Amino acid sequence: MPPALGIDIGATKIACAVVNEDGSMAGSIVVEPTGSVSAEETAGNVFRAMDRALAEREMTASELAGIGIGSAGPIDPEGTYGDVDTLPHMHGYALGRAVRQRYGHRPAVDNDANCFALAEAAFGAGRGEAIVVGVTLGTGLGCGIVVDGRIFAGTTGNAGEVGRCLVDGLMYDRALSGSGVAGVFRELTGEDCRAEQVQARAEKGEERAAAEAWRVYGARLGAVLGVMAAVLDPGVIVLGGSVAAGFPWFGSAAEARMREQLSTPAAQRVRLCRSTLGPRAGCLGAAALVLR
Repeated sequence: MPPALGIDIGATKIACAVVNEDGSMAGSIVVEPTGSVSAEETAGNVFRAMDRALAEREMTASELAGIGIGSAGPIDPEGTYGDVDTLPHMHGYALGRAVRQRYGHRPAVDNDANCFALAEAAFGAGRGEAIVVGVTLGTGLGCGIVVDGRIFAGTTGNAGEVGRCLVDGLMYDRALSGSGVAGVFRELTGEDCRAEQVQARAEKGEERAAAEAWRVYGARLGAVLGVMAAVLDPGVIVLGGSVAAGFPWFGSAAEARMREQLSTPAAQRVRLCRSTLGPRAGCLGAAALVLR
């Protein structure tokens, strides 16, 4: 099969790469800023990233198997944006139609969490597993579910959209994001500190409070993952996003809390791990919408 073009659209940057059927990249990941002034500005930056990725491989769009787009959502299968908190200027914009008009391919489109889960199922930590759950931890919480190599979308396309569910009286999007880690640290110390700063302090062993903040966060995350695992019985839950860098400090607490909610066979079988694909996951997952 010819390669596909995978585009990952986030709140601040657009990443694009030509991806082969086996998940290898034919060239480097091209990055452009997302832009926040208008939908037309963002679309122009998407086109620039796509053109650069194709030029690097000395290809034209006609030589591709297809184009895949993963984006912060909601975004419908036709590539039209709903009301996206992180991309408010894209509301109502038909990016899929614009891509089709310019490149001649009707793009395959899904949200970024689903693409993350698909990438890990196809090429990463979930390879060989029948059921894979991908959870992204960053400015919010995203969740994607892959069953037998395909994204499980649910009846309305909203399977995995758990951000508004509650844990400890807080929505997952807040409790399990970077601000959630910072919030726990603030409760313990009265000090404002970003998640990456809490991580740095834990790494240096400077403060017990930093390690304790990660432990509390991990237990909270584990309570959520336990419910997901009890319902879906996955082979693996893969964590990605910027907050997942703290896995060495919160992983044990999360895993212990998750497993204690499960039946013995499920608790013994399920794996919890970090993404093995890192920053490649977005482009790989978008391309996998075409390749898989």
